[in-house]
Amino acid sequence: MQLSGLPYSSVKNAKASFESAIAKTLGVSDKDVEIISITEINTRRRQLLATIILIVYEVKAKDEQSKNSLETKMIAAAFTPNLKTNMVAESP
Repeated sequence: MQLSGLPYSSVKNAKASFESAIAKTLGVSDKDVEIISITEINTRRRQLLATIILIVYEVKAKDEQSKNSLETKMIAAAFTPNLKTNMVAESP
């Protein structure tokens, strides 16, 4: 997942909140989501320096059917807007 417009330190310090937001969006327990890494990437867009934050996470599924269901939710059009809403709600 990629984020922009947020300070890297804020994202790094709110790891548990982001895990909760991902879990809530996918309808799983917080303990089933683990953020593996949070990386700051500096890019140039239209001559402006922009920062993108790359979050790599893992979601545990109990079986193949659950895995397929989670993958479907993650690629659905509503996933990103719902995740952003839940991130705002979960942030400290």
